[in-house]
Amino acid sequence: LTLLQQYEISVLGIGWYSPETWLELCAHPEAKIENTSYPDYIRNIERIIADKTAQGIRVVKQPVDISLMIKWCHKHGYEIDSKGRAVFGAALQAANDTGQDIMSMPVEDRTRTIN
Repeated sequence: LTLLQQYEISVLGIGWYSPETWLELCAHPEAKIENTSYPDYIRNIERIIADKTAQGIRVVKQPVDISLMIKWCHKHGYEIDSKGRAVFGAALQAANDTGQDIMSMPVEDRTRTIN
């Protein structure tokens, strides 16, 4: 079974970075992003969106505030690597859906990495 079959994902929140926020993220060694240009990031995101849309999954682009993400990740014991960014993205989507403040809502890490 694929991950999507196991968890019946119908909506996928995906971090969305502007050229400026991408450069800001890449400037942090903790983010572990090496030699990835903004056009490479966009091509990868577009591929993921096309793949997931073809599978019937609605993709929601979540604009990322880098300083908020760093603050949230460190508060909850995450680095700002791919795992921390994924958990932050899921928490951000949950906060948006429920109207809660992301910094004070409880965290339950149920994220999965999808390539």
